[in-house]
Amino acid sequence: MTYRLRSRDVQLMLLGFWVGTWIWVARFYCRDDALIHLRYADMLREYGFLTFDGIHPSYGTSSLLYVALLAAAGHIVHSVFLPKVFSVVGYVALLGLSLRRALKAVGIVRNSWFLFLIVLASPMAIRWFTDGMETSVATAAAVIIGYSTLPDTSISTGSRKSIAFLLLAFLWVFLRVEMAILLAFICLGNAA
Repeated sequence: MTYRLRSRDVQLMLLGFWVGTWIWVARFYCRDDALIHLRYADMLREYGFLTFDGIHPSYGTSSLLYVALLAAAGHIVHSVFLPKVFSVVGYVALLGLSLRRALKAVGIVRNSWFLFLIVLASPMAIRWFTDGMETSVATAAAVIIGYSTLPDTSISTGSRKSIAFLLLAFLWVFLRVEMAILLAFICLGNAA
């Protein structure tokens, strides 16, 4: 039995190679803010409260959930590359979610998703989404929240979907607090 590569398979392999190459090229690129978040995570793990110096409480982090995730992961492996790994994983998840949606869509919506994929695969987007910050994780969460607002006939009751949406929305705000504004508009839009 032979497997014949389709054009789409070749395109997906090229996309994977392209993205992988740029992630490798930018592997040591990390924003200073990512290291600041890592410092907060280390101090949270060591002292049990948000602090930068280990003495005074400090609230200089822009993402409580990201610091908590880094602190939890720091129990398993302690590395200066931990924020970088989180952002790369978030970026790959974002790319996968978008690719999944693009492959399911039809017509102009499909073209829009593939255009979004091209933007996500640009060198600057790869560098920005994999810079050690929570941006890729927050954006992947935004795509998941967007999915959750779409009508879904496969779920017999809306209660499970509503509970999942509320939990994800709660966590999303702790990932980036300004997302509360966007969530308000999503809720208003769904109520209309």
